[in-house]
Amino acid sequence: MTNKKEDTNHSISTKEIEGIGGWLRIIGIGVMLSPILAIYTLYQTYFPAITDGTFNTIISSSSEQYTHILYFTIIEIIINLLLTAALFYQLYLFFMQKSLFPKFFIWMIIINLIFIVTDAYLAHLILPNVELFDEETKSEIRRIVYEGIIWIPYMIRSKRVKNTFIY
Repeated sequence: MTNKKEDTNHSISTKEIEGIGGWLRIIGIGVMLSPILAIYTLYQTYFPAITDGTFNTIISSSSEQYTHILYFTIIEIIINLLLTAALFYQLYLFFMQKSLFPKFFIWMIIINLIFIVTDAYLAHLILPNVELFDEETKSEIRRIVYEGIIWIPYMIRSKRVKNTFIY
């Protein structure tokens, strides 16, 4: 005969591993901060260049690489805005506990890594004097890789994730 108290201590019910709790709270903090940080980064990156005349110099028609730089800059801004919008959508998926969230979260990590590497490579192609992977880019790549190494397996294997994102 087994003791009922022992049975409840040794097994965790599904109810106990659902909802935004445990390690999922850390992901929640990141998901909440990501759109804010993305907007701040966009502002820090592009606003000074527009207001101090750097942008006008870069896209000057007298520049040899005018067309390439102009297209590259416009495409980079558009992709950054789309990624920022995707972060807001990810926030929605998280708080509405949508079943799409774990897959979307994983794809955002992968897309971010691809974008950072591709952006650096294309910038180097257009402007060969620009270092391919400067320290800031290397740091960002390392951050994304570590994020993927930690959180992708969690999203795939966690019972809390499977029991929380069900709608």
